[in-house]
Amino acid sequence: MPHIHVTGACGRAIGGLALELMSRGHEVSASDGFCQAPMDAFLRTQGLEIIEGFSTKNIPTNTAMVVAGASVTPDNVELKAARRRKIPVIFMAQFLQDHLLKQRTRIVVAGTNGKTTTTSMLAWILEYAGMKPDYLIGAPSPHFANTARFRGSRIAVLEGDEYPASQECNRAKFHYYKPHILLLTNILHDHADVYANEGAVLSAFTELATAMPSSGKIFLTPFCPNALAVAGQSKASTEIVSPRDLRVVKRGMTFMLGSQRLFLPMFGRMNAENATLAARAAQEMGVSASKISAALATFQPVPGRMQTLLDEKQGTLVIDENYHPAALRANLAALRMRFPHRRIIVALQPRYTGGRVGFQAATLPAALTVADVVILTRPFDLHPFPDGAFSSRAIISKMKRMGVQAHLIQSLKGLNKFLHRVFRPGDVLFVSLPSGCEFITQPLTETVRKLALS
Repeated sequence: MPHIHVTGACGRAIGGLALELMSRGHEVSASDGFCQAPMDAFLRTQGLEIIEGFSTKNIPTNTAMVVAGASVTPDNVELKAARRRKIPVIFMAQFLQDHLLKQRTRIVVAGTNGKTTTTSMLAWILEYAGMKPDYLIGAPSPHFANTARFRGSRIAVLEGDEYPASQECNRAKFHYYKPHILLLTNILHDHADVYANEGAVLSAFTELATAMPSSGKIFLTPFCPNALAVAGQSKASTEIVSPRDLRVVKRGMTFMLGSQRLFLPMFGRMNAENATLAARAAQEMGVSASKISAALATFQPVPGRMQTLLDEKQGTLVIDENYHPAALRANLAALRMRFPHRRIIVALQPRYTGGRVGFQAATLPAALTVADVVILTRPFDLHPFPDGAFSSRAIISKMKRMGVQAHLIQSLKGLNKFLHRVFRPGDVLFVSLPSGCEFITQPLTETVRKLALS
């Protein structure tokens, strides 16, 4: 099998693809400018050594193709070297389209929030039913050994990311997946470094939906006007689904889908909506109601998505990677559902904000009011905004005027020390954790356990 070099390999999707290519018999080399947790350790444990730093020497002489991640810039020395040597260079989404997605029923999960969880749910239901789907999931799932698998199944379940496929092309990744079935979670302004406003986001999703064949099908919930508007412009048929009669039970919740009551070992209406979309798509693929029910009852959430690190009566710690105000509101509502009588503290580094007058400045305060205590750090933004930088201090001031106890710290590294001022036994701490900050989770767990017993 020809040698393939993967550059920018520490992304979760492209890292999974690199491992999949190895399993298919290819010789694979890999590099990245910044090998960050958890993907670098995961790749190495699977036998793929990541070279840290980009260099022309990283590309072996027998390389037949270079596959690049979306973070790789046009001036990358490895891309330039490959092109000088006449080695084909292709970005991940295009590689999938050209080599791995043909002659499959492609089910794409797209939306601002909930993509990874919904994709993982659907892939697990189909796996549980014995259908062995191909899949691409944006984070490691407890149900699968890798984030990607392409073994010639008749079904491919794909997380459809709206972020650009490469820094040489602004076309969203999901356009390359050409869905037969599309699941729309919600559509909101996000990725302010790429999409100037909500209209630009809507244009990308509209292009995705209108490119579908008339034989295609779109599943969505009735709760997002943008998703309804996008689906209404497609020639594919549209079906609106929604969980009914949602009930909180021990270790999770139940809800009705059609005449079937389903149990999900998670909390929150957004998770019920995600499960409903996954279940309905599985039905479309011929999975029985009993198999769907059994699969969802055994579903394990993706690490980093409402992941409980400590759950004791006197102290609970939950981490999550989401930063979008809508996702934060939904996650805090899920915690309120799970812990109706306990105080909730949220700690967040705002990121990809849209700047001083962007969508987060307008919507983040209201999203966080579900919490009893709010701790913000200074924001992380990739690029400056013409109207000025996002101000965490301004958000704190606004929340105090709304009657919420709010505090500003310099960074999440200082959270452990600051918790001694605000944490009380019985509190639930929810931390919106940026990728690459996993190193603070163990100290946080120890701090919460200690303060809970004080």
